[in-house]
This record gives sequence, structure tokens and C-alpha cells, in this order.
Amino acid sequence: MTFRPYSASQEMNYESCLCDSRNKPPGWLLDKLAEEKLKGGYNTRKDNLCTGCYQYKSVNGSCGCP
Repeated sequence: MTFRPYSASQEMNYESCLCDSRNKPPGWLLDKLAEEKLKGGYNTRKDNLCTGCYQYKSVNGSCGCP
């Protein structure tokens, strides 16, 4: 038996506060972090693509060119 401090209707209308352990980061922040993780932290704009090796340049401007 699981202890539930709130009923289903109370859970639906619940607004969390900063002291609540159930706080979750906002969805836009999770999306941003996931996108950065997938891109590897690289800037994937077209002007940041190296024409020699076709890799995106890192923050310091290096790429895979020999």
C-alpha cells in the first residue's frame, strides 16, 4: 500500500514550491540541454562548417583538417 498525501484532484491542481522535492526543471530547459548534448556543444550554423573537412568547428576554431 502506497501512502499518497494528496488525492487525485489535489494532485491535478497542485502548484509546487521551491521547498518541494518534486520540483522539475522546466521543459524548455530540458530541451535545451538535450540539444546541446546531441550537438556535442558545437555551433551547428552553416557559417561554422569547415569547407575542407565538412566538420563543425569547435569553440576554439579547430576542426578535423590535417
